[in-house]
Amino acid sequence: MDNGYSQEYVAEVLGVSQKTYSNMENDKSNISFDTVKQLIEFYNIDISNIDISKFVTEGKLIEQTLETNDNDSNAFASAVSEKLIMQMEERIEELKARIRDLENQLR
Repeated sequence: MDNGYSQEYVAEVLGVSQKTYSNMENDKSNISFDTVKQLIEFYNIDISNIDISKFVTEGKLIEQTLETNDNDSNAFASAVSEKLIMQMEERIEELKARIRDLENQLR
């Protein structure tokens, strides 16, 4: 609702039932990497804000993720890594510009 979407709508986008999506939101069920990838893209989420501890239990990926195809997990990790690198590069450029502005103000 915070983003203007109902659970029903987001569930439809994800291809799951509203109940399943509600359970994901309320930490009552695990979320697969594929679903996380869909949510990242749908909400245009800055992946540096994702708490990856939700996907790791005692150093292992959650059970639902282990059930997915290794290629899917690798593709997701690669896509996340690429997006994270792009976001970090953008932040670096923004910070460089901010530093230049502050240096100019000091002169």
